[in-house]
Amino acid sequence: MVKKILQTQDETTAAIVISLANYIGGTYTDDAIVALLERDEKRQSQLLSGIFKRTIEDGYEQFGADNRIADFLDTSARYLQATGYRNAARVALEVLAERKPILRSPDLPSERLILADVYAPGLARLASVRLASGDVRAATRHLDEASSLIAAKLRQEWTTAGEGTILALRNLAPALRLIAQKRNEIVVKGGLSRNNPDHDALFRAMQAAMFGEMALTLELAGRRRLLADETTRNLQRTYLEASAQAERAKQIAAYLYEAGDVDGALARHKRTTAAQSDAARRAVESRLHGGLTRVEDIETVALADARARLQDGEALVLLHVGSHGLYGFLLDRSGRSLAWRSDVRAQALENLVRSLRSSGDISRSLFPPFSFADAAKLHGLIFGPIGAALDDYRKLVIVGDGPLQAMPYGLLLTQPLDQAASDGTALRAANPKWLIRTHAITLVPSVRTLVAQRTNREPIRVEKPFLGVGNPQLADAGDLRSIDIAGAFKGSAGGLADVSFLRRLVSLPETADELRTIAKLLAAPPEAVVLGAQATERAVRAMDLSDYRIVAFATHGALAGEVNGTSEPGLVLTPPTEASREDDGFLSLSEIIGLRLNADLVILSACNTATSDGRPKAEGLSGLARGFFAAGAQSLLATHWAIPSTSAVKITTGLIGHRAERPEADWADSLRAATLDLIDGDGPSEWAHPAYWAGFAAIGVLPLGR
Repeated sequence: MVKKILQTQDETTAAIVISLANYIGGTYTDDAIVALLERDEKRQSQLLSGIFKRTIEDGYEQFGADNRIADFLDTSARYLQATGYRNAARVALEVLAERKPILRSPDLPSERLILADVYAPGLARLASVRLASGDVRAATRHLDEASSLIAAKLRQEWTTAGEGTILALRNLAPALRLIAQKRNEIVVKGGLSRNNPDHDALFRAMQAAMFGEMALTLELAGRRRLLADETTRNLQRTYLEASAQAERAKQIAAYLYEAGDVDGALARHKRTTAAQSDAARRAVESRLHGGLTRVEDIETVALADARARLQDGEALVLLHVGSHGLYGFLLDRSGRSLAWRSDVRAQALENLVRSLRSSGDISRSLFPPFSFADAAKLHGLIFGPIGAALDDYRKLVIVGDGPLQAMPYGLLLTQPLDQAASDGTALRAANPKWLIRTHAITLVPSVRTLVAQRTNREPIRVEKPFLGVGNPQLADAGDLRSIDIAGAFKGSAGGLADVSFLRRLVSLPETADELRTIAKLLAAPPEAVVLGAQATERAVRAMDLSDYRIVAFATHGALAGEVNGTSEPGLVLTPPTEASREDDGFLSLSEIIGLRLNADLVILSACNTATSDGRPKAEGLSGLARGFFAAGAQSLLATHWAIPSTSAVKITTGLIGHRAERPEADWADSLRAATLDLIDGDGPSEWAHPAYWAGFAAIGVLPLGR
């Protein structure tokens, strides 16, 4: 019978069916062939469900291979989906979702938690299948299950040690992105959704999908730095052991509940271990003054909590790049929430960003080509679906991922330009409607960062207004602040920079004037500016940086990952005679994290400090900016590309001047004012070109009430 059925198929289909049937059916291969070729979906579902269950029982359970069942079902679903058997794939995923966790011992995690990297993606894909069939309720239920499982897995990894969280996040990232995109499909109808009750779940899903590896890496780096002290490390170990005992007592009490609690012994044990765990946690927090990252700090933020941290006239904007769409979310203090979707492929979006970023390269022309059409098109893709709603705000706090992390948003055009300008004079006359004209823009790495920075806390009290480090002792003068980091590490050993290479970098004498001007604006003494031979890595690491309100580094900046992943992003300082661990002339990311800062603002007047750290799929804010946040900076001024020194000086000094005039203003407001002064001022006409101003980025927010 099976042979006759197969004879009705072409050779390719027959080969695929036989291969699939062998895998999912085992000893029931013939039955699986019949089921796969069944045209009635309901009948096919019944047949395949029975085959999967028999295969599990005969091929796995009777041999004690229960831990392989979830992987078998997940792999079956992937094979079936890839070969076009979508209904059959759905059945495999349903059997996976319906599996009851096996409780071998009450003090061990469930099968689902152990195999979260199998179950969670399976549940997310099942939700996608359900949604495609129109069953929104079932799709939502599976998305909720997948989200809860992933959150529990990440929480478990972070609480027990932390190191495994990065691997878990890497494995679960595709599922997180799928969950966010499917929640958007459920909520957003016709391209835009307003104030929907399901916005909280979508808001959380987008955060989870956008939370990257580098954020966790820096959290772990901060944790390791805090735990370097032996006393603190022992307290942390005691807390982890007490926490594990408390969790075990809780599970045992629940497991044996039906058997009865003789003389209340279990309840007493549960209370005792919980109290011991709380006491150990308080001891750690007291030692660190709250410095150790809590598990809550890597979890998503509720809509209401984020809303409470926003100011009037301010909108929080999340932009998540999916493979086939751009997913947006806007929230303001009043509770207004908008969710939208633009149909654009990730590669097309990346091409637009790359096109606009290329306009910052003035190495060949003082007025490089700029695509005004792309600037207007990208604005339409990002903000077009919400129309005039953007006009209700004066400031945008943006969290982006993918290529949008490297996006200089201020150069987007809110209206198309009728005719392209060929020089600075024509550009000023055309008066393009840049986004920076209507909105101050600040970037934050995550919603959690926004909440942490806006949570009410004691104001930073520092005695000294400013420290500037720049103009390292290098080679002859030049104008662009960029280096070939591959050359910087070519002759190095053990991860140290090649000091002979660093010495050949062009010097930046104009940065001395830049720093002195800022110091004068802030009434800082002459010794607050550290230049030339004194601007060394050893000197910076020896300083008490925690007593400065504003810290500026005006020097070369560098990306990482261009030397087979052996180097880090960092800043170039005056090279020593010979490289050592204490001083190789290169202040790297790991060394930056070890600094102690209380700065209201760190100015990174160096190129590329807000761009990707160079690794494939690396995050745009995962370089120096995140490092300085981890060291304690409140806000940052960083750059997307190599800014010409003359306009860089004008922007940074203008920013400080505007802030001095309006101390209540946020740094993003001051940057906007300084940028417009440059565009519309009496300087060289080419300064109207985005190459001279759009590369600057304000990162981070000030506490509420400042």
